[in-house]
Amino acid sequence: MAGNEVLIQEIIPGGGFQQFSSCVFFKNGVALASVEAKRLWQHPSEFGRAATFVETVEAPQILEPSLRFLRAINYYGLAEIEYKLDPRDGLYKLLDVNARTWGFHCIGSQAGVDFSHLMSSDQIGAPVPVARGIPGVGWIRMVTDIPTGLRTLLQGDFRSNHI
Repeated sequence: MAGNEVLIQEIIPGGGFQQFSSCVFFKNGVALASVEAKRLWQHPSEFGRAATFVETVEAPQILEPSLRFLRAINYYGLAEIEYKLDPRDGLYKLLDVNARTWGFHCIGSQAGVDFSHLMSSDQIGAPVPVARGIPGVGWIRMVTDIPTGLRTLLQGDFRSNHI
């Protein structure tokens, strides 16, 4: 493997309950639609590959840096920008940027932001209203949430940060 193909990434301690997402439809330097979400469960629980239970939240502390980043790269489209709250210093650390629909993108329609519809409307030249998602809307993926919950119970992991 060539030296320029190696990536070293710090693992931020704590489980997925400290993981947040800024979800946007971004065009011409503006978020036409946005909502933030918090992972309440993920699979696997300590270092997740997929969210299993998510809730929309107010999180301007991740929305603003997300918008700055997307403006800096002149981005267009849907994006989910993931952060993790680092318990060591209380800062939100950037994990990754998904430049596509993400596993729980459909939470947007229940929160007042139908990302897929807005994106397709823009693609055909239809008007796209500015939309902001409301907090307190939940989404669950049962096929991964049930096994994750059962594993947590069997391991006796009843920390208060798990539902």
